[in-house]
Amino acid sequence: MKILVTGSTGFLGSHLCELLKQSGHEVYAQARNKKKFQMFKVQGHFIQGDLETEQANHWVSKLPEDLDVVVHAAGIVHSFKEGSFYKINTEGTKQLIEDLKIKYPKLHFIFLSSLSAAGPSLKNPVDEKTTEEPVSHYGRSKLLAEKTILNEAPKEWSLSIVRPPMIIGPRDEGVLDIFKMVKGGIALKAGMTIKTKMYSFICIFDVTKFILKLIQKEAQHRETYFISHSKLISFEDLVHGIKEARKQKLLWTLPIPLLLLKSLARLLKVGHQLFSLNFRLTPDKVSELIPPQWTCSPQKAFREFEFDVDWDLKKTIEVTLDDYKQRNWL
Repeated sequence: MKILVTGSTGFLGSHLCELLKQSGHEVYAQARNKKKFQMFKVQGHFIQGDLETEQANHWVSKLPEDLDVVVHAAGIVHSFKEGSFYKINTEGTKQLIEDLKIKYPKLHFIFLSSLSAAGPSLKNPVDEKTTEEPVSHYGRSKLLAEKTILNEAPKEWSLSIVRPPMIIGPRDEGVLDIFKMVKGGIALKAGMTIKTKMYSFICIFDVTKFILKLIQKEAQHRETYFISHSKLISFEDLVHGIKEARKQKLLWTLPIPLLLLKSLARLLKVGHQLFSLNFRLTPDKVSELIPPQWTCSPQKAFREFEFDVDWDLKKTIEVTLDDYKQRNWL
């Protein structure tokens, strides 16, 4: 098949291009920066394009007439500017749909959304029937993008929306911060509560394997899927798993009051505005650190695709740690 992957230099996009190429598909990899594309050795035909502009995506004209699938993995996760989430994640998706539907009357469009679009879980893991209640601008922008796709895409298109939780794996710069904390001997935990916070997670290799399944199976018309490991983990499971993989003896877990985190995030925002410094701790991200549970049920995906994950937390941490060491990131 001929497949377009947007955000091909990103964490998920780069891994997906690699798997699709290995599986014999012809990959068209959209990215803004050719230098980064070459540095990451992204697999596929380079298509230079920017989804952040309000203008038409003229690069769509470079795509083949017989394109089969689009996997929209481009987006923004961290930003001090709330409007950026909606400009890129929501409006950027809308513009992409508008440009593609002029050229392609039929298409399988796969959107990489997030558990954040559904919001945190209360008692039980959220599933596809749960009413969405996002708590961050990132989550709201992703949910609006989902609704935009469902409303704006031609009826002849097949639409698949995938909502992964925390993704861990090689080349991920997000979870790298946690690995660095563990290496330093102190793991900072959000909140003073004694109640254990629970999370769903998935290895990057299982996410890309599921997307490949979506592509290979005859496309359902319009479906949403949560995809995750069926076993839930705690923050302690993650940091102590990293400690064991590093064969590290000591690790202190230090709870940080949420009020202090909020104040720090606001201070970092000022630093960003004054000196253009970038930090991952933003006021929007703190909104996602507050809830006690971010869990989802992958049973629909498991059932409909006879799918199961291959990577547990231990194996995922080990392969991620090895990658960080090879890149001198840790």
